[in-house]
Amino acid sequence: MSLTTNQTPFTTAWSAPSNIALVKYWGKLGGDQIPANPSLSFTLENSRTTTSMMATESGQFSVEYLFEGQVWPSFQQKVIKVIEKWANEEPNLLRYSYQFKSSNSFPHSAGIASSASSMAALSLCLLSLCQKWNQTLDNEEAFLINASHWARLGSGSASRSLFPKLAWWGSCAEVKGSTVEEALNLSSLLHPTFQEINDSIIIIDSGEKSVSSRAGHALMDHHPYRELRFATAEKRAISTLSYLESGKWSEFEKIVEIEALELHSLMMTSEPSFILMKPDTLRAIDLLRTFRAQTGTQVCFTLDAGPNLHILYPKHEEYRVHQFINSQLKPFAKNIIHDQLGNGPRREKHNV
Repeated sequence: MSLTTNQTPFTTAWSAPSNIALVKYWGKLGGDQIPANPSLSFTLENSRTTTSMMATESGQFSVEYLFEGQVWPSFQQKVIKVIEKWANEEPNLLRYSYQFKSSNSFPHSAGIASSASSMAALSLCLLSLCQKWNQTLDNEEAFLINASHWARLGSGSASRSLFPKLAWWGSCAEVKGSTVEEALNLSSLLHPTFQEINDSIIIIDSGEKSVSSRAGHALMDHHPYRELRFATAEKRAISTLSYLESGKWSEFEKIVEIEALELHSLMMTSEPSFILMKPDTLRAIDLLRTFRAQTGTQVCFTLDAGPNLHILYPKHEEYRVHQFINSQLKPFAKNIIHDQLGNGPRREKHNV
């Protein structure tokens, strides 16, 4: 469909949350951001990227992207490449000049997946523009599925940030509707035990990682445990989902912690090997396990591809866990961010 020139800018704004993987996506197959194993994640609420967009139909494609008031040339180039990918499906995107303003509700390099939230928010803005000529996107479910598909092309884990509470990404015969193309909303499967989960993020180290996630994924191509890892991760994702459905907290905490440590063991046994955990990461884990054993508190940890600890617990344990964090973990923490399961992306007031 050809568009008529219209100098009235189109404006919109969205915020999208980050997510924390319970079973990790680590390693890719051939193609464009195709995961080698399924992943399962909790969607957060407070840790968000908000992106506003002004798109002017000019017949020429250009992008100006400001993050927290500044131009980040490397990220701006990434945004340009991602929009060009999306234009393979929606060529009209290249008829516009874009101005984006983006900000995070959490500190940069805070151990929270900002690429997931930023790419999810970007995909929502661009798809809102596509609604001008693509009426199939007026259906909310189709809109979010398409947003998940587009977000994946920018950042694999971003595909999961388009859905509330619980999302699955990756093909699995035992999970109906699962695909590598976009994530799947599984929030309806959560047992009441897991409907209100908090995530307290203990920032052990806020510095830039020594090895990027992109490079870490690539090292799985020739990893000696590659095939075993992918098979194990799929079985573990299925088991984790069954515990979330049945409300088995004790089984959930065991499998989530093993999965987090296995992710880091893969880094330590790759060639070249690398270590992203810090000594204080291990001290914090040891203190948490001692606290749990002594008090019987429902609490566990997970890690992303970095040194920072995500402490998961039901909301009814909030008082005891916060006491523990403040008394025992605060000395290790550069920052502490308290978050919880969230309801996914939302439309915001635009400020471009």
